[in-house]
Amino acid sequence: MSPSAQCVINPDKRIDIVSTHDQLLGGDDGQIFMGAIFPADKAYNISLAAEARKIAQTLAEKGALGRFAVDFISVKDEAMARGSIMPSRSICEKAARHIPF
Repeated sequence: MSPSAQCVINPDKRIDIVSTHDQLLGGDDGQIFMGAIFPADKAYNISLAAEARKIAQTLAEKGALGRFAVDFISVKDEAMARGSIMPSRSICEKAARHIPF
């Protein structure tokens, strides 16, 4: 599964976290979108939304507006008994190409 958050940056710079969900991936390479489960898992949906808000705030400060999604990579940490989330590198690189930092 791949967690995702959908966000909106409004013209007044207000940020809305519209939803979180877990993307079900399949196919030979595990990268084909097969569907989604709404909302994202209870173990991380709050932290997922919080991290998405941080990304949205940064993009808003750079002048971005509108609807976008952030895909995350989730790694289970048995020692901590909780999941860690981080935005996928490809999403960050795509955003960087469109917003001058």
